[in-house]
Amino acid sequence: MPAINVYCADRYVIAAGINGKKYKIFQIAFSSSDASLYVTFPYLEGCLGRLGAVKLPAGQESFEKLTIGEDFPVTSHLVKYSHHPSGQAHFSLTGKIKTSIKKQSVPLHAANGHIFTANFQGIHHFKALEDNKKATNKRGIVPFSFDEKEISSIKFVCHIYSDQELGRRVSHKLKSPWTLVHLPSGEKCIGIPLATPIHIDGQRRFLFITAQATGSTLTGKDKGISFMGGFDHDSTVFNHGLETEFLMMFVHESESFEELSLKFGSIDLQSAL
Repeated sequence: MPAINVYCADRYVIAAGINGKKYKIFQIAFSSSDASLYVTFPYLEGCLGRLGAVKLPAGQESFEKLTIGEDFPVTSHLVKYSHHPSGQAHFSLTGKIKTSIKKQSVPLHAANGHIFTANFQGIHHFKALEDNKKATNKRGIVPFSFDEKEISSIKFVCHIYSDQELGRRVSHKLKSPWTLVHLPSGEKCIGIPLATPIHIDGQRRFLFITAQATGSTLTGKDKGISFMGGFDHDSTVFNHGLETEFLMMFVHESESFEELSLKFGSIDLQSAL
């Protein structure tokens, strides 16, 4: 099993380098009290979001075309995704939204594999990565570089593994700590292992994040985010005879907040006043 070099920081700014320019895409952080996992999206402005739970019916292996309905309320805030050690997963933002979009996912001590997937469209709309702000132990910077001059969308996939499991999955080490791995589909993809404060039974847990350039994932939108997390245990997800559920967020709405709130409801606290 090859030795794995891991990138260590208290929180991580995930960035993308395209055609000579670098953009901040999202952040990964952890609670100082219980090592809860947080994913935040502070770098895309001017969009509304819609949040909800998606169910994949028993007997259906994938979504042919995903649509969302009235059970996806709107928010005007850039919310965060939280996954707690207990397995409680939800979208929240203290003092700004109601924490009503939630579900029981896999406890972190039992998690081993896919933890979230996020797609980002219209990368040039995201905030630029400042040249004068260097990486530190508190604020790490994870800059994925892409050879393509034009990219419609970037798909980030994050897994959580023990050090032994991570070592088994490594295909080839590149310039440390970047690593080449084989995806379940057979494709090769560059990724990076990130240290976390999560320890289970004396074993460290690491996040392993990969990125791929893709075609447009949000139809008819110039910019936006889609995020999936809060998955069921693999024994449910991969048993297509069972219904499975996960949480999802879309950030791209360009209609007025008032119109969307009347149509779908809102989780913003001010809308409840």
